[in-house]
Amino acid sequence: DWRRDGLGPFDIDFGTPFVHVGDFNFVGYRQQVETIRIGDIEDEVQYGNDFFPDWDSTAIVDPFLRHTGIRMGYTWRKDASSFNPGKLDYVFYSDATIDTGKHYILNTLCMDGSTLNDYGLEHNDTQEASDHLPLIFDISVGGNLDLKEKHTFPNHSMLDHSYPNPFNDKIQITLSLLSFSNFELSIVDLKGAKVNTLHKGKKSKGMYQFAWDGRGEKGNHVVSGIYFVLFQTEYNTESQKIILLK
Repeated sequence: DWRRDGLGPFDIDFGTPFVHVGDFNFVGYRQQVETIRIGDIEDEVQYGNDFFPDWDSTAIVDPFLRHTGIRMGYTWRKDASSFNPGKLDYVFYSDATIDTGKHYILNTLCMDGSTLNDYGLEHNDTQEASDHLPLIFDISVGGNLDLKEKHTFPNHSMLDHSYPNPFNDKIQITLSLLSFSNFELSIVDLKGAKVNTLHKGKKSKGMYQFAWDGRGEKGNHVVSGIYFVLFQTEYNTESQKIILLK
């Protein structure tokens, strides 16, 4: 066991489908979810820069599962407890390699009698089994991951620290090219959607600065919040978190 022997973390092959599922026990603090989902690292000095954690340099998906019978999303409930029902169990998955089907939270307390009979269930089954409700998640493995395997994660930083960060007017983004490169430099939001393209094309070896003034592709001012500078070449992908304040 790699955990017992102290040999982790371990490497997995590029493009391997993955799902993180279970009781994460994230109570009252959203940051842990954002770290897993979009690679938003709070202590970048100790743990490195932010990065999108899926193989295609986008966010990992956190689907919203609902109960059978009612539009509720809690996964833990204990009526004798002083704590209210809450979402403690999650499914995080790679949508670069996995396609999803039906997904839901099984709660027999919310199912009508005829449905329970059809599936051979009793009204109190899930409540008696555990205070955590079962998560049902159908998946199939896709075979169309169109990514380059070699050098996907560069061994050196090509994006220097942007400044000022946070910013409310304009941010300067410094980029170092070690050789002639064809690349795209863009701004994306928390969902991985492109906000603006700062450069798309070829440049020679050297250091370059690009400015972003908080506007979208059509010149509209975007809302305050967390965004990412995304640097992409044929082989390399790197991202950096920036914060726009207005």
